[in-house]
Amino acid sequence: MKKTLLFLFSLCIWLAGCSNDDDDKQDNTVNLVGTWWLYESYIPASDDTFDYCDQNRLLIFNSDGEYEETDGNSTEYGTYKQSGDKITLYDYNGKEQTRVEISIRKIESDNLELNWTYIDSSGEKDPWINRYKRKL
Repeated sequence: MKKTLLFLFSLCIWLAGCSNDDDDKQDNTVNLVGTWWLYESYIPASDDTFDYCDQNRLLIFNSDGEYEETDGNSTEYGTYKQSGDKITLYDYNGKEQTRVEISIRKIESDNLELNWTYIDSSGEKDPWINRYKRKL
């Protein structure tokens, strides 16, 4: 009887010590949805930084998988797919499909930092880091 109670007690302590690692993971899809204002871009290859504080450049992620990117003068629409920290945008510029791959560097309630990789028609990759503030 003592051995059974000791086994059950040990089992309870062992199970109580287990945690679900998924509880600690952030749900980037929920946090990503919304309107983000681009305030700065950084190009690692050339060490150039561009300040967009006086411009109204927005990136909008909708919960239905659609996105909108605007600079105040023109707007691009398309769809996006997210897998973990990777985001892929699909948009159409005339007849040519442009593909952009994005990874989330940092996401907080009101700050977003994305690694953008633009892939041109020859397959060349052009990496950027864009920093955003959530626009309410």
